[in-house]
This record gives sequence, C-alpha cells and structure tokens, in this order.
Amino acid sequence: MARVVRADMLTSMARGPSGIIREQRLLSQPWPFALEDISVPVTVFQGRNDANVAPSTGNTLAQRLPDASFESVDSDHLGTLTAAGDGALAAVQRRTRV
Repeated sequence: MARVVRADMLTSMARGPSGIIREQRLLSQPWPFALEDISVPVTVFQGRNDANVAPSTGNTLAQRLPDASFESVDSDHLGTLTAAGDGALAAVQRRTRV
C-alpha cells in the first residue's frame, strides 16, 4: 500500500504542488452545504484501526445525515477502500433499482 500511495503522490505533484495546495485549502473550509440537507441514502464506512481519522468520526457523520447507516470495517485508513469494497457495492445495489 505504501508503494501505491507514494506513486500516487509523485504523480499528483508531477507538475507542481498546486493540486495538493488547492485540495488542502478546500479541506480546511466549511462545506458549502449542510449535512442535514443531503437527501440521498448514504452508507459511511470507517476502518476500526484508522490512525488518521478518529474511529468516532464516521459514526458521528452518519448520525448527522438524514438517511445513513454506519459500517465499521476491520482495516486501517487506506485499507478501508479495499476492505469495504464488497459492502459498498452491496449498499449501492440495495439502494438502487439497477
């Protein structure tokens, strides 16, 4: 995973750091909408061993959304992307007609 993240970071900065600077500015500003106004169903996945984001963050987010569920997965920060893959696809399938 470390090699993938390193390659991703190097690629993202190949033309300079402007993209990362823009992303950090966006992340440090309030969102332009209220979580309570989101009208679509959402499933929030959080890794139980996430050292980057406090374990309570995902659950708190899910509680603020009008139609959300929370799933804790046995993973770390980036591993949640792969550990939750099947669950995320199943959540989409349950909530769509496709």
